[in-house]
Amino acid sequence: MGFGEVKMARNALVVSQNGDNSVIDIETEFLSKMQTAVDGLIEPVYVSPNLTMWVNEEFLFRNSFEPNILGTAIFESIGGERPILGPVVFTGGTDSEGEVEGLADYDYQTLLSMSKVVISWAKMEAEA
Repeated sequence: MGFGEVKMARNALVVSQNGDNSVIDIETEFLSKMQTAVDGLIEPVYVSPNLTMWVNEEFLFRNSFEPNILGTAIFESIGGERPILGPVVFTGGTDSEGEVEGLADYDYQTLLSMSKVVISWAKMEAEA
């Protein structure tokens, strides 16, 4: 395994719309846990072969959802042109059998760092 491929078991990173984050174990009850995390039906956004961002498939129509700053920044980095609303979940890619993989430790640490920077930047912009 390469440096970025060390897996966190089958864990995923949940990032709420206010920037709070938590880790969930997706080894069992994958669909149920993911739907709970995004508050509805899930839709994958393929960021890279080793990173998938999961969103609520109806996020554009949910009035209670607010912009997810990290989710939007990641989406824009791959050419997305609209804000991501509501909570997002990050996992690894899929294995040869189509099973969703856990998030690599390196990717987990990178996402946490990015989250801190993006949230801090957004707060500074809001105060300006």
